[in-house]
Amino acid sequence: GWAATVRFHPQVRGTLERFRRRPDTFSLGVCNGCQLMALLGWVGPPQGGLWGAEEGAPPSVALTPNLSGRFESRFVAVRVEPGPALMLRGMEGACLGVWVAHGEG
Repeated sequence: GWAATVRFHPQVRGTLERFRRRPDTFSLGVCNGCQLMALLGWVGPPQGGLWGAEEGAPPSVALTPNLSGRFESRFVAVRVEPGPALMLRGMEGACLGVWVAHGEG
């Protein structure tokens, strides 16, 4: 799939490695983008470097089927935790409403 293409195609991998290492970039994976980023080890706490799972560490996030076995769709509240995200700076502790809809998550 896409994760293998990114990881094993030298030109694609090199391009994404350079992008990810830059201090002035931002990545947001929505839907299949989040799935791809999870498979690449780009979502969640760092595990083994830029390409965590490939370097021997398991991905820190796994998207598995919902416990209900069904597609879930609802409005939920999330709390902003302290972290390095520029777009959330100054929002620590805030409670935000977010719509979630997924079969895996």
